[in-house]
Amino acid sequence: MKDRYKSDLLYVYPGIIVLDEKDKNASMCLTRNNVTDIFFELFRKYGIISERFYPDDINVECMARSPYNNMLVGNDGEIYKCYEDLGNKELIVGNINNTEKWTNYALIAKYATGIDHYNDPICRKCSYLPICRGGCPIRRFENVYAGKHNDCCTPFKGRIQDYVELYSEIMKTNN
Repeated sequence: MKDRYKSDLLYVYPGIIVLDEKDKNASMCLTRNNVTDIFFELFRKYGIISERFYPDDINVECMARSPYNNMLVGNDGEIYKCYEDLGNKELIVGNINNTEKWTNYALIAKYATGIDHYNDPICRKCSYLPICRGGCPIRRFENVYAGKHNDCCTPFKGRIQDYVELYSEIMKTNN
């Protein structure tokens, strides 16, 4: 893909499927360390940066937590806050074809403030906060609003030295 579409705006990354930790099939999924190993291997073998490497200067976890300036648009113009929401009619926050583009303000508020990692007692006790930015907001959304038990943490948790070393390799390569 990178050879065919020469652009710094193209990001190739694996789609990681996450199951509720209490799901009977969760033991068959990759661990956080397995996922991190995949990210490292993609860079070392192919030069693909598939995950933001730390440290970085971005303060918002992802588009799900950014109230209005980031969105995913579906086939019929429906607006979603996360890739994982695509196609789920209950998670539509608006439609680009409407005069009033944003329509589901309650859901936007849940994403913007209801899943803030600074309100999560587990996150507040963790030494990785704030540099981890609270991990995946959608995992936290599912925990808070759907009663799930997801691991919300970022893949780099517990592997900060590996990430810093890889970040250093990337910076050397880019220079």
